[in-house]
Amino acid sequence: MNEFVEQMNETGRASYESLQTLGDINVRTLKKMAEIQCELADLGVKSAVEQTRLVASCSNFGDLLSAQAKLANSVGTRLVELGRETTEALAGSRDEFVNWAQKNFAVAAERTREAGEKAEGEARAVARRAGGSSSSKKAA
Repeated sequence: MNEFVEQMNETGRASYESLQTLGDINVRTLKKMAEIQCELADLGVKSAVEQTRLVASCSNFGDLLSAQAKLANSVGTRLVELGRETTEALAGSRDEFVNWAQKNFAVAAERTREAGEKAEGEARAVARRAGGSSSSKKAA
């Protein structure tokens, strides 16, 4: 009975640690996504402020169009950078998750194999005892 309780405790501890690791992966990913979202919001506000400043400060239409084109290029470049950061962060998360899953499935497969072998050994021992006791009864 103690062995069963010990196995259950070990399984519970290992499951907790595994889920804690998964939670850490998720927290890091969500934190990075939140940082990127804040940068996008900041970019939008700064772009709108700069656009307003341009409209107020440019004296002719040609200068305004030129300044807007430069602003659009700058904003577009930053958007591409943020898109790349997002892709890299998600790819890193995916890799961490795949490693986590492979490790945990390997551990689960090993524990299942060990439990199966142990159960098979116990079943054979019970069968031998049962076979031994029936043959001794037959001899009597």
